Amino acid sequence: MLSCYIKKDSTCKKVSDLKILKFKKEIEKLKNENLLLQSEIGDISQEKKKNDLLASEYSRNKDELEKYKVIAADQERELKKIKTQMKEENKKLIEEKLKLSSLMQVTKGNMINMVNILNENLSKFN
Repeated sequence: MLSCYIKKDSTCKKVSDLKILKFKKEIEKLKNENLLLQSEIGDISQEKKKNDLLASEYSRNKDELEKYKVIAADQERELKKIKTQMKEENKKLIEEKLKLSSLMQVTKGNMINMVNILNENLSKFN
């Protein structure tokens, strides 16, 4: 009977040792999984930092774009104003040119008349 107990105790010890070994393997497996998860958390944290930097850069670029849009709109208004002024100046110059052309035609006509009158007067004296 004692041998039966010793045999039973030995079997129990073997079963216990197997369970302990299995438990240690499970612990090791869980430790490895934990390390992997911590590594993934670190990677996620790095990605979050990158995303935060990109979001900040995007916001800064968006603000700069808005500034440039305002500047471009101001420049466009200024160019339209200059274009309008140039059209007005051009119109004035054309009007002035027409006045001068008309005056020159009148002057030319007057000079031709004067030449004719002078020729007539000269012919009377000859």
